[in-house]
Amino acid sequence: MRIITVAKTIVMNPDGQILLLRRSATDADRPGEQDYPGGWPESGETPEQGAVREALEEAGLSLDTSKLLLIFTGTTAYPDTNKSVNRFLFFTKLDSQQDVVLSHEHDAYQWVKPEEALKLF
Repeated sequence: MRIITVAKTIVMNPDGQILLLRRSATDADRPGEQDYPGGWPESGETPEQGAVREALEEAGLSLDTSKLLLIFTGTTAYPDTNKSVNRFLFFTKLDSQQDVVLSHEHDAYQWVKPEEALKLF
């Protein structure tokens, strides 16, 4: 069975708002959907290290692995595709506001209150 690891981070700014990214229209899996920064850790990376690298690549945010709080883990098996996905969701709060710089994977972003983020997923 092929095992895939995905590590994402809920990033909160100093004003208590959460960063949401919109996947670009050309995304193969979920075009136009809301997303948190994250993705697949590279070989040799921990989920925390992968989450920090992905936040930098996708949103230009500099995060600190020591400030990540693991808030969810889960595994889903997909027997029809012989695949299993291990998901890690982290939370971190920025000490100061950082500028968001999007990669090609996302075409928009917004900072929203946590209760608004819940409505969008």
